[in-house]
Parts: sequence; C-alpha cells; structure tokens
Amino acid sequence: MEAKQVLLSQRSATLWLDILDFDDHPTSYMALNQLAYDGKFELFNALKSKIDVKDKALFDPLYFFLLGYSELTTTGGNSFAFDDTDNALFASYFKENGYEFLPHHQRLMLEKKLNQQPYFEKITTLLPKFEVSKPEDFFSISCK
Repeated sequence: MEAKQVLLSQRSATLWLDILDFDDHPTSYMALNQLAYDGKFELFNALKSKIDVKDKALFDPLYFFLLGYSELTTTGGNSFAFDDTDNALFASYFKENGYEFLPHHQRLMLEKKLNQQPYFEKITTLLPKFEVSKPEDFFSISCK
C-alpha cells in the first residue's frame, strides 16, 4: 500500500494505473480517500474507474476532501500556487453522484467553521447545501 501511495503521489502516476493491481478493495479505498484528501481529482477519477466500490463504509471521499481541503496546489518542487480547479471538479463529482451530507461530515464542517473560516466559506461556495448552523444548535440536547 505504501508503495502504491508513493507512486500515486508522483506526477507520472497515470502511467502506473494500468500496471498496478487495485483488486485489494480496502487498500484501493484508502488510496482513493487519500487522493480526495490531496485534492487530486483527475487521478482520483482515473483510479475510481478501475475499482468497483462495494463497501461504502471504507470509501468516503467527501469526508477526506472536506478534511484536506486547500486551495493551494503544488506546481513542482517546493512551489505552490492558488488553484481551485480540482476542488470545483470534486464539488461537481459529489453533486452529480448524489453524496449525502452525513452527521460526521456536519461535525467536520462545524470544526472548519470554527477553526478554518476562510476554507469553510470556500467549501460552502462550492457545495452550498453543506452549510451548517450554529455549533450550539448542532450539539444542543433537548430533554422532555
């Protein structure tokens, strides 16, 4: 798995997709989740086309996308640039595939709202239905 992840992190990763075996589903799901975390849509999409996703519990690219969201991309070497292209592609993918906004996604977005407000705002611009209410409302308990 570590060797696959190293190969998938290289610029030449698409060359390895046809050579590597992705039949080990838990390992493949981890690779897909990592690509979502890294915001590498084209590679994510290419790898996903080679994997028959059966276990939705292990495959949660939305969670990992939200967790790793950044508008910075590497441009080679140690250089970074602002580029939201892959984020927009992921947002379209989640919309087109009907991803649900589950409680663990809501908790993560609340954390972003409290600790990473600029990223929270950018995510909700891309995915408006993922707006969350005030944290007090989400964690409040009503006893009768």
